[in-house]
Amino acid sequence: AYLEVMDAISDSKDTLLELLHDLFAKLIKDQSREYLVIEGDQKLYDVLQSLKFEYGKELDWVIPFPGDWHMLMNYQSAIMKPYFDAGLKDLAKAAGYPVASIQACGQFKRTHHFLLEVWEALYRVMITTFLKQDESPITQDPLTTISEQIMANRTNFNSEAFHKIVSETQSLQKFDEFKAFIQELARTDSTWRFWIQFVFQDFAAYVGLFLAIRGKDWYLRTACVKQMAPVFTAFDHANYRKLISRHLADLLT
Repeated sequence: AYLEVMDAISDSKDTLLELLHDLFAKLIKDQSREYLVIEGDQKLYDVLQSLKFEYGKELDWVIPFPGDWHMLMNYQSAIMKPYFDAGLKDLAKAAGYPVASIQACGQFKRTHHFLLEVWEALYRVMITTFLKQDESPITQDPLTTISEQIMANRTNFNSEAFHKIVSETQSLQKFDEFKAFIQELARTDSTWRFWIQFVFQDFAAYVGLFLAIRGKDWYLRTACVKQMAPVFTAFDHANYRKLISRHLADLLT
């Protein structure tokens, strides 16, 4: 079944009631469905929750669902709060990005590419530092080589070489050694600890959600949303702090 495009305010209760009436007639009643997932941004999600509370059992068939792409977009601004002045600002300058746009997360695609470049470059530096720990001293600041790494990845990216580096840590023994090495760095050096949290916790949730969307991986998606919740809460993203709590509660019911 197809629904026509509506020329109306999307986060209005009246608009949504009209839409729900149409959805019920065409997708629930006519096709004998029991439930319908309705996905939208934060405002749409809030209005749907409000309508469900107001109309009770009449709207039991409606399952509000936050849009994953909207969640990614809003997580960008949350991740900027702790990390922008700590190093992302300088990396954006060095890599030729418009700093104001990156800080404001003004263009999703641009900010997305920048953050992925930083994450990959940091991860590569950590793996390389682990593999070469006996050959050269460990730098006190992992960011010192990141901007060069980002530019090198753009101009002369060798996927074979990268996968070779990664594969060297993929055996169980090597990976356990790598984890122990990273944990020791985090324990002994505050700068490394800060960026290790970015790579393996805070921004790993963003990468995981992006991959889950592309790969249609429900379990990875849910795990990443759970991991995003503390970041939204800690860095004053009031709308998504509330939204994710509601959404996770919905998944348990």
